[in-house]
Amino acid sequence: MILFFSIFGLILNTLWCVKTNLVVPKETRVHNEVLKRQSASLPNERIPLRRNILEFQNDRVALSLFLQALKNLQDRQDNDLYSYFQLAGIHGRPYIPWNTGPQTPGTYNTGYCLHNSVLFLPWHRPYLSIVENSLITEAQGIAKGYKNDSKVYLEAANDLRIPYWDWAASPKLPDIATKPKVEIDTWNGKEIIENPLFQYKFHGQLDPKLFPPNAPDGWFSNFSTTVRGVNTKNRNEFSHLDTVNESLQRANIMSNTWRVFVKSKNFNSFGTTLTPGLSLEGIHNNVHGSIGARYGHMAFLAFSAFDPIFWLHHANIDRLFALWQAINPDAYLKAQEDLYGNFIILPHTIVDENTSLVPFRNQKSGEWWTSASARSLDPFYYTYPELQGNQTPEELKINATSAINRLYNPNETIRRRFIGSIDNKSTKSRLSTREWSLAISVSKFDLGGSRFKILFFMGGVPLDYDNWERHSSFIDSVIIFPPPHDSTSNSLPQIITHSEVDLNDALQRNGHDVEDASTVIEYLRTQLEWRVQKMDGTVVTMEQVPSLNITLQEEVMTMPQDVTQLPTYSEKTWHPEAFKP
Repeated sequence: MILFFSIFGLILNTLWCVKTNLVVPKETRVHNEVLKRQSASLPNERIPLRRNILEFQNDRVALSLFLQALKNLQDRQDNDLYSYFQLAGIHGRPYIPWNTGPQTPGTYNTGYCLHNSVLFLPWHRPYLSIVENSLITEAQGIAKGYKNDSKVYLEAANDLRIPYWDWAASPKLPDIATKPKVEIDTWNGKEIIENPLFQYKFHGQLDPKLFPPNAPDGWFSNFSTTVRGVNTKNRNEFSHLDTVNESLQRANIMSNTWRVFVKSKNFNSFGTTLTPGLSLEGIHNNVHGSIGARYGHMAFLAFSAFDPIFWLHHANIDRLFALWQAINPDAYLKAQEDLYGNFIILPHTIVDENTSLVPFRNQKSGEWWTSASARSLDPFYYTYPELQGNQTPEELKINATSAINRLYNPNETIRRRFIGSIDNKSTKSRLSTREWSLAISVSKFDLGGSRFKILFFMGGVPLDYDNWERHSSFIDSVIIFPPPHDSTSNSLPQIITHSEVDLNDALQRNGHDVEDASTVIEYLRTQLEWRVQKMDGTVVTMEQVPSLNITLQEEVMTMPQDVTQLPTYSEKTWHPEAFKP
């Protein structure tokens, strides 16, 4: 991965060619001109970092610029193509053109975002970049107003990138995202402002033509702000942050993040729920669900990008994507059918690395971004801490692998062994263990377009279904988000999605030797249970999810002798007989 290049050329690469029937406001044209000058003062060898929000929030200068820039975007008029409303609306609602012509005939009534698709990770990369460039532009303008420290602030503005929230290492909302008001340094000194990372305030009543009240998510048209962790549709509801943090901390995010790196055989299985196994998209879904709860904006793909935490969340998704690329530099997406499509891509289209990532264009070439052109971070002019500097491909692989092992390895014994061996580089022997997990597949539209989750228990299912996930017998859950839609249940397609749930931790907590295969299978036959529950709390019967398939699988994992390597896995042994009557 080449990490330095012509700044002027790269900045042109990150610009956007807007082809739309909307009138582009004068301030937006100015925005494009400012982008051409962005970061011109930075030396070629130093690529700006997307920083960890836990560190970034303590940088008073950078944070003050970031929050003011974000607030400026949020305050722009809704018809401004680069307003927060329009940029967030690319992802889902209001299902209108942005940087493209009209919606393709034959597509579902949906937004541009791509989920359950091999394009999921590449599509979000230029999406974040356009928002990032908009923030940089605002920050540069703000920096010029600091009369005494303009140089310090201008340098910080040039360096400004969207921070990432590493929810796998720190499964708790960052402090800066939990405060309704925050003190920052402005041109006029210290000021307390409404915190644009806490929520987004919609500009009056939402247009019922664009946000129909009778749609499946129609109650959102009554909300004046984004909310988190809420379990009612009350328009006066406020965020319940303790609910969010509690959900994040029991979601097995750290261990699942480590496993998706060590178990994925190729890019398609790593990146998307379209392919069997645990995927980064599946983990992403659970984070969305934890933040939104039953009725928060993050729990609805059509509205999730309006919540400002979306950008920090997806910066981390992109970071994990980049780390996987560093570890697997020769692997990338393979052509696969996109079952649902989006605003432009027809259902059942075979998509590949040359499929256009609408609605995003590369200004330098005038062409749509594709997964091939967005494969590297270089054209977007940012990097992450683990990948910074002029590293060789081998150094990138070693450092990325070490970071994954140090940050996310869920096994305390193995993690201590790794950390203890960092100085000496190697351990004395290899460690192998048998791993048990569940392979899960189900159609996203089995419940007529309703969001739902599959919950797994070991040792009994409690009667109090409102608190299932708080019970000691709860293992894990898989959240199923149908793509944004306005369809009726009679016209919804079958969209098969996949996931995986680890059983080893629960087996060991219940005193079982995972190496004793016959005993494990017999125990799971009688003690492992699952339930399906809509995200609104309604419990449904198994007959209502006819496509649901759950199979027990067994593998042998061998730990490496070096912290700079990942474990290896044997071929899977399937036990379809385990859960048959």
